[in-house]
Amino acid sequence: MNLGSSAKRGQVPHLAPFVMEKASIEIDGNRILNDISLRIEAGDFVAILGENGSGKTTLLRSLVGLLPLTLGSLTVYGQPIEHFSQWSSIAYVPQRLMAQTAVPVSVEEAVMAARISPSRRFTRDVHLRGATQAALETVGLWSRRNDRLDTLSGGQQRRVMVARALACEASTLILDEPTAGIDADSELRMADTLADLHSAGKTIILVTHDLGPITDMANHVIVVGGKGTNSVLYDGPAPPPREIYDHVWHHHDDEPDPRGTNPSGLVSGP
Repeated sequence: MNLGSSAKRGQVPHLAPFVMEKASIEIDGNRILNDISLRIEAGDFVAILGENGSGKTTLLRSLVGLLPLTLGSLTVYGQPIEHFSQWSSIAYVPQRLMAQTAVPVSVEEAVMAARISPSRRFTRDVHLRGATQAALETVGLWSRRNDRLDTLSGGQQRRVMVARALACEASTLILDEPTAGIDADSELRMADTLADLHSAGKTIILVTHDLGPITDMANHVIVVGGKGTNSVLYDGPAPPPREIYDHVWHHHDDEPDPRGTNPSGLVSGP
């Protein structure tokens, strides 16, 4: 798979994917994140850590415009988020697995659907099939392409969700707990996949509670959970100071998704 092909789709790789300045986010009148300033550079591998309910998922959703900022600003590849339009360059893989539908779909169909837009809904060109195959090969599931999605294990379904992001040829991948609820072998497979993507120049941003193989690959760590005026406890190179580990507990969703679960299981921009 040409993992670096997203640069051909109009993205400007040298610009920082995300710059947040003095941002605060409220949900139903409750302040979830306060006074956050951060900068994520192109090619970073960022691990976002924090205790339960600290705002990790809230932060991810704000980066892709699913939750608006109450205060502050956010630029995406150098543009204010409200003016950014190249959302095909950013793929968001939520923690929830794909919702089951009344019509069974194969693994290949689930991945292929990520690239079907209104203008090409009734076409399945060679590039579309090639991108689908390459994505499934990258996550080690091409041999399962004809299997029904709902027959796969939880770990395999998470890899399908990553394959959907790859099929979109996004240059930035944002993943919420990609190893949650999967076995050790699946976790190693996911770690290998993300390592390959990062080596190919992708920007990786993920939430994880695991201080194991995936976190070890991060070059940039953000720990959220500050209860005072700033919600960021640490923002810097990996690993964070030992005392910060006390704040890295098991992750769960910080708030219900106000839009409900997306049937595709993947959001590529707002």
